[in-house]
Amino acid sequence: LRQGADAHPGYAAWPWALGRLVLERSSSADKALEALERANALAPGEAALWVDLGRAYRAVNLPQKALEALRNALALDPDDADAY
Repeated sequence: LRQGADAHPGYAAWPWALGRLVLERSSSADKALEALERANALAPGEAALWVDLGRAYRAVNLPQKALEALRNALALDPDDADAY
């Protein structure tokens, strides 16, 4: 996934997938956050990405940024149960 993200820097799906994988399967929340922030810069209109970003912020103990990310997710998709 990292090679795909590096090879396609303008495509949000690669860093998003990398960030989710790292966040879910590793203790390296900082690396997950870096990938998710990169993906979010490319696709800020994705509510599910904001949810993942909120989880990553929470994992690195940035509760205010986590709350802001989840609010952005809800603004984009008020029916997204994961954002609650």
